[in-house]
Amino acid sequence: MKISGLTTDGAKAYYLIENLYMAGKSCLCILNDDEAIDIYSDNLSAIGAWLEKTPEIAAFPEEDAKRISTIYSILNRSKDKPIFMLASAASASKNTASIDKFEVLHLKTSAVYPHEKVIQFLGDTGYTREEFVSDTCQFSVRGEIIDVWPPQSAAPYRLIFLDNEIEQIKEFEIESQRSKKTIMECTILPASEGKNNSSSLEEFLPKDTTIFIDENIPPETLPGWITNYETIELQALAPEAHLDFFPNTNYRGNLILFFNQLKTFREEKYKIVIFCANMGEQERLLEIFDDKNAVPVPLFTGPLTQGFYNPGKKLALFTYNEIFGRYDRPIRLPKFKSGKPLDALWEISAGAFVVHEKHGIGKYRGLKQINTGENISDYLFLEYRGGDKLYVPVTDFHKVQKYIGVEGRRPRLYSLDSISWEHAKERAKKSAGDIAKHLYDLYTARKNLPGYKFAQDNEFEKVLADSFLYNETPDQIRAIEEVKKDMESPHPMDRVV
Repeated sequence: MKISGLTTDGAKAYYLIENLYMAGKSCLCILNDDEAIDIYSDNLSAIGAWLEKTPEIAAFPEEDAKRISTIYSILNRSKDKPIFMLASAASASKNTASIDKFEVLHLKTSAVYPHEKVIQFLGDTGYTREEFVSDTCQFSVRGEIIDVWPPQSAAPYRLIFLDNEIEQIKEFEIESQRSKKTIMECTILPASEGKNNSSSLEEFLPKDTTIFIDENIPPETLPGWITNYETIELQALAPEAHLDFFPNTNYRGNLILFFNQLKTFREEKYKIVIFCANMGEQERLLEIFDDKNAVPVPLFTGPLTQGFYNPGKKLALFTYNEIFGRYDRPIRLPKFKSGKPLDALWEISAGAFVVHEKHGIGKYRGLKQINTGENISDYLFLEYRGGDKLYVPVTDFHKVQKYIGVEGRRPRLYSLDSISWEHAKERAKKSAGDIAKHLYDLYTARKNLPGYKFAQDNEFEKVLADSFLYNETPDQIRAIEEVKKDMESPHPMDRVV
């Protein structure tokens, strides 16, 4: 079947949910690229939440690790609920792992499972062996401990063995490499499809699947097996099946034009909804309607990228962006696999100067494994003046810091049998006390000085805040609130953000 008239992202999502999901059908959406996968996912989620008919969405991009996670979610989904799979034409055509060769490790505490067999599985299924795990699809081995970060997991796992028995399973933090939460079991998926990619995506499709083909996809890029399924092909022009979903005007802040359009839709008995990205946008719109003494329109928070109107359905969906014209496409922050900066042990390279909180400045010579009788453990090897050696357990690495000094000047190494480091710390402590007293006197005097007290935010400042294209993080919101509180006080402000 060929159709046209789905002219916006929101219209496509509405059509798919109304005509397929509500009919109990699963769908494979074949799209232009991986960016389109994100856009479709956002719009399906927004429309689904608004209609209270949210489909299960499985993104199937070209990257192996993400494909593996999606395959696992498909195999373990609720079979009585339709699923929407999103794939680019290239991804849909790419061979994938077969169901009968899809190996997964399910590990439990107290279970007997050979230590070496886990290592072999990780090596055979695409994991990269590293000194420390800092990203997905990596593993490391330290004696009887295996750290691993499966592609589907939000946190890495630490497997602690006693001979061939799994004594403990813990999640750990990549910044400090410290264990945090003990869990009873975990699942380790392959990191790549590897040599077992002799099958196709078709093997994982439910039998009732309908295939939706987006616009502008060359037929020669599509996999041949799609002819086995009912297909819906979206075209720019298909007069026999035009669905009459039209794009909204991009008002770009012209509120007179926008309110005139609302008036027209109301007179024609349209159902109207405005989608906002966050509560700040909702509050701004409510203020505008209140200022204009206008009848409010229902608001909904959801990641709809484009609205539409349909005369036959008497339905008009707007987005906040369409009213104020802030961007042509939603702005997406770069995606990082681990999502956190690395500023811990693995950033200290051999030969770097370090500072031990008790023994002072030494030189880091790398990791060394030491047999303590019952176990082999990892230690940081530090070298001090005169060839003195200090071995610090990896679990105590937080006591060692990277030395930061004057550029171009080599620091003086301390000796382990010297009290000079203690004297240096005492001098530093005394200097810090003198500085603290000076700062106390200074800030006491500043507190008694009058400062300029700023008024609370007015409407224009709120408009400026609402124009920010990103969603603030909790830390950013807290910093903003603290700065405003300082500015609204009658004392001089002294703050670094």
